[in-house]
Order: sequence, then C-alpha cells, then structure tokens
Amino acid sequence: QRPGWQNAAGVNNRYSRNARQLPDVSAAAYALAVYFQGRWGAVGGTSAAAPIWAAGLVLVNQGMLQQIHTLANLPSTAQQFYAVADQSSGANPYYDVTRGNNLYYPATPGWDFSSGLGTPNLADFYQVVANNFK
Repeated sequence: QRPGWQNAAGVNNRYSRNARQLPDVSAAAYALAVYFQGRWGAVGGTSAAAPIWAAGLVLVNQGMLQQIHTLANLPSTAQQFYAVADQSSGANPYYDVTRGNNLYYPATPGWDFSSGLGTPNLADFYQVVANNFK
C-alpha cells in the first residue's frame, strides 16, 4: 500500500495502483564529465544521481543544524521529499521533468515513474525545509 505521506501532484495516475510509488526523485544526471584513473569519461543515471542527492541533502542538513541545532524533528528523507513538494508555497524545490522516458514510462507533469518528483533545485529545497521544519 502507498504510505499516506507519499502525496504529490501526479502520484495518482493511470499507472498507479494505490501502491508505493518509485522513484521518489531523480537528478539531471546524463553524461556528466568525470576524471578517473587519468582519463576523462562520462557517467549518468543512478550512478550520478545518487551522489548528487547525497551531497545536496548533506548541505541541507548542515544548514538546518545551524538553524535548529537538531535534526530530530525533521521527517525521514523520503517523507521530506513529498513534504517539501506539498509545502513549497510558491518555491520551486524540484525541476519537473516532462519530456523523455525511462524506457518503460513517459515523463509527465508532476510525479511520474521515470523521474519521480523531479530533479533538485537545492536552494529552493533548502528554503522550503528551513521555512516548514523548524
């Protein structure tokens, strides 16, 4: 069953079956330049998106620690993704991916099976967290 906190634009769509929806989020991670073992190359997909989100959330959490001195009151990470989308109040914490696909599902406005809620706009993401989870 889909958890109650997983609520965002588009989560109820023609593909959903009242089940937990994945992915939660994505990242603009296509053909990113990397230097490894003396050579330039490109990485993309989850291998690039996961470190982008990990680093971004570390920065968000560090900013919150400076403001509230504890992270005990913040929701879990997955819950935070949807809470931020739901409580954005005009901010743009995600860039919605509306074109492309993941070979199985199309990207659509709002949440979708190929890009989740979208890719991070970490400055707005932080502002929403800072304004709503003090």
